[in-house]
Amino acid sequence: MDDLLEEFIAETRETLELLSGQLLQWEKDPSDRALVDSVFRFVHTVKGSCGFLDLPRLLRLSHAAEDLLSSARDGNIVPSAALVSAVLAVIDRIADLTGALETGRAIFDDDEALIGAMLAFVPREDGVPLVAMQPIGFVPSISLAEYDPDVADGMVGNSKSRSVRVSLTLLDKLMNGVSDMVLARNEVSRQLRNSSGSPELDHSFERLSQTVAEMRDTIGLMRMQPIERLFSSLPRLVRDIAQELDKSIDLQLEGSQVEVDREMVEALRDPLAHILRNAADHGIESGEERRAMGKSSAGMIKIVARQSGNQIRIEISDDGRGINLEKLANRAVAAKLVTPSQWQAMSEKAQLATIFTPGFTTSQQVSAISGRGVGMDVVRTNLQSLGGTIKLENQPGIGLKIILRLPLTLSIIAGISVRAGNQIFGISRGSVIEILSINNQHVVIEEIGQSQIACIRGVRMPYARIEDVLGIECAATPSDFGRTLVLIRPAVGTSFALDVAGVIDTEEFVVKPGAPMVMAAGLYAGACLPDNGKPMLLLDSSGIAAAMGVAAAEYLAKLAPAEEVKDDGESFAALLFVTTDGRKSAIRLSAIDRIEEIDAAKISHAGGKFRVQADGELTDIFGVCADVPDGTIPILKLTDGEMCKYLAVGHVLDIFTIKGDVAPSNTPEIYEGVVELDGEIVELVNVFQYFESAGNFGVIRESRPLCFVECSEDSVWERNILGPLLNASGYRVSYDPQERGKAQILLGREARSDAPKMQTDARLLVLRDNSYPTAGTQSSIYRYDRIGLISAIEDRLAAGAVK
Repeated sequence: MDDLLEEFIAETRETLELLSGQLLQWEKDPSDRALVDSVFRFVHTVKGSCGFLDLPRLLRLSHAAEDLLSSARDGNIVPSAALVSAVLAVIDRIADLTGALETGRAIFDDDEALIGAMLAFVPREDGVPLVAMQPIGFVPSISLAEYDPDVADGMVGNSKSRSVRVSLTLLDKLMNGVSDMVLARNEVSRQLRNSSGSPELDHSFERLSQTVAEMRDTIGLMRMQPIERLFSSLPRLVRDIAQELDKSIDLQLEGSQVEVDREMVEALRDPLAHILRNAADHGIESGEERRAMGKSSAGMIKIVARQSGNQIRIEISDDGRGINLEKLANRAVAAKLVTPSQWQAMSEKAQLATIFTPGFTTSQQVSAISGRGVGMDVVRTNLQSLGGTIKLENQPGIGLKIILRLPLTLSIIAGISVRAGNQIFGISRGSVIEILSINNQHVVIEEIGQSQIACIRGVRMPYARIEDVLGIECAATPSDFGRTLVLIRPAVGTSFALDVAGVIDTEEFVVKPGAPMVMAAGLYAGACLPDNGKPMLLLDSSGIAAAMGVAAAEYLAKLAPAEEVKDDGESFAALLFVTTDGRKSAIRLSAIDRIEEIDAAKISHAGGKFRVQADGELTDIFGVCADVPDGTIPILKLTDGEMCKYLAVGHVLDIFTIKGDVAPSNTPEIYEGVVELDGEIVELVNVFQYFESAGNFGVIRESRPLCFVECSEDSVWERNILGPLLNASGYRVSYDPQERGKAQILLGREARSDAPKMQTDARLLVLRDNSYPTAGTQSSIYRYDRIGLISAIEDRLAAGAVK
């Protein structure tokens, strides 16, 4: 019974998160029968479960809600704001009681007032209110199949999907184990590269590496869930705020299907709630104000979620008044954050950043909604703890857009390892804008007063040496490659340049909690394990910025904020590099996953192309000269979002912005066109060429078409000749008769394919032994006609012989 109760609590709490949103949709669209049916099924299921588990209070509440919803299904009730509020009050009480079952606390509030307020909307029968029709101790006799046919169907095997509930603690332990396995795999890979291993050993390790990677990705997906779980509670929140403020606000949600880490969903609740309260209270005007400004009387708040690489981007925009910078200035000066002269010298970005100051508020009075000066400070703090960033786009009188960027998962993040003194530290790659040599011709370190400023392509930004910030000594022996600037965008505030002794590598970090004494310094976001398995500290970009004094107003006043390069269709960022044969070329920055140095010994020419052993896999590499030089060479890791390819380069020169049109090229398959850079004509590489030859090989193996080959266990040609050909062409191959039914293509030798079951199957391709067709073999294919065989398979798949 304890297990059943635990399952009931978990399922009820999950469903309650979606229920409020469905009720609010029903309020807006009373004609949508599916919405009221969905809510009815939930309370119907809860009622049956409560009767079985002997939970009389929950039974009473759910039974009353069922009565009202049943009357609504019959068309006897039209939803209104008051009716939905009454139902929501009952749903809230069900949620409270469900939580009380889990924690063991007692709730003594009177349920009868809530039930009476709700059932007051139900038409009376024979002059007797429905609320009085059933005694409090009434327990209906309902079988499992009667109260939830869907659940009953699932129990007898009619459900299309199967699931099991697993505790998050167990998933965390499983993920930690797999993460350690990944680190061990990487260490074995490093040892194999340093030894003279056999091809058979390399092949076995490659299979093991692929299996470990797939296992890690699968377990990672187990922690993911649609962001809809977070979004489902927001319509109710906005509705309640709007009613309290006597405003009409429409909430629009997009991207509910985007999946994020479960812990991310919980961590985002408070920041989103604060942002919505501010938008409703400070942003959206009253109906009279909006009409006077020519706007619709109802305000609009829109939340859009999307995945961008290894980050989640959430945009919260409203069509309200935006942030009045004059009013903001008055409050900032009154709060003695800045002087009037300092405010005038600050950039708009720095001025807007003052709303994140602890205790700062633009509200003239404290209300239940906002005005205590803790909202945006809480948002900033929570985002910093998640490794995220926040950006404001303000249009006074038109509206405000807040953009949140967060890592896809909190357990494994992409990062770079940097050297400071004789130590190694990690930095989240999501906060890194650019990496460039301090000796770059476009970098100038200036002295302004007692501070140093980095001027990069004419844009000034705060600058500091990492050793000075962390309080450690510089290395006794300087790096042969010189020092490196890492441009970092913190969660809020101005971007800055961090001078490090060197950038070592880009890799995935397994993030672990840091020791309390270390975290108290405010400079670190936790501990992390890189590929070599040696623990190191993960730097907190916002903590580093604070230690540099970036947030100080008098410091900000000296700076021009770092400009972000946008790919808006009219301009885009590109990387300028020198090819391995000495020519200058450019490539779109958006196609580059990372830049790294790789040992030339890992590159080999095999199978008609150059390949490189990287990240535990054998991958194509382009741009390699016939004679591969010794030592290390720089490579660009290119990605199309699914596959990765590598491009060898001579050396990287700079990142720049391409504005205006790109002149056409006579070889568009190789170059997008040509662009002008500082009076020099440069070819813009077409990234498409590096992926077009991938074909089916970029597709996840389990998603490739399955070919079943009809043969015996001792068949030599089918297993040693035909099977490898199909595998090399991007298809899966099976000889197991049990898989014949799910195969998309059936292949059989002419002499062995005369069984009626095979001959009448539309998926069958018959292979003949003769190079020329004879009587009765016109529809067959010569078994050594590789081009004809692959073409026939493609035609059969395209024709849709199998659904």
